[in-house]
Amino acid sequence: MGQPVGRPRQAGIGFAIRTALISQLEQRPQGLSPRLMTMKLHLKRGRSSILISAYAPTMSNDNLNFVLQTVPFKDRLLLGDINARVGRDAQTWLRVLGQHSVGNENFNGSLLLQTCSEHELAITNTYFQQANKNKTTWQHPRSKHWHMIHHVISRQRHLKEVHSTRAMRGTGMWSDHRLDLNNDSIKHTVYIYRRIRNCYDNNRR
Repeated sequence: MGQPVGRPRQAGIGFAIRTALISQLEQRPQGLSPRLMTMKLHLKRGRSSILISAYAPTMSNDNLNFVLQTVPFKDRLLLGDINARVGRDAQTWLRVLGQHSVGNENFNGSLLLQTCSEHELAITNTYFQQANKNKTTWQHPRSKHWHMIHHVISRQRHLKEVHSTRAMRGTGMWSDHRLDLNNDSIKHTVYIYRRIRNCYDNNRR
């Protein structure tokens, strides 16, 4: 889902899934805007899993809130690629933030935390104790510091079914972004990623 031909392409989103999962799609992925897309997978016992691919949705927060409100209570929910720094104030954001976040909160992070609190969502990246290199997903171009800005978000009541969320390193080429890998009891592995930058040309200089 992106902009029409001839329009500036500053955002764009999509899904890449295993061919074997296509039969479990209840409908074609729904593109709502260049920043927001949903996909619905059929699960057992009449339930579904709603996957939301989002690029910095807090910049257009109303659309994200609308999507979250339309997800049935019984269905699983996974949301990713938020481009927000959520900070480490787990005491204020009980059940939204875990004890293992990284960095400081910014404006997009504040909007995301409020949205998660309103919809009883949890930022799963912050719930697993691991080295910072396995949490951070983006390198600042000037400071060269790595930050946690991409998140995999689930319903708070489903946290016990999330086994791990971590950044994946060693893509075989340099990039300022890293994959986020989430593994939970849906039995499907979900990758959340945005814009690999291929720097082979830089490496040759």
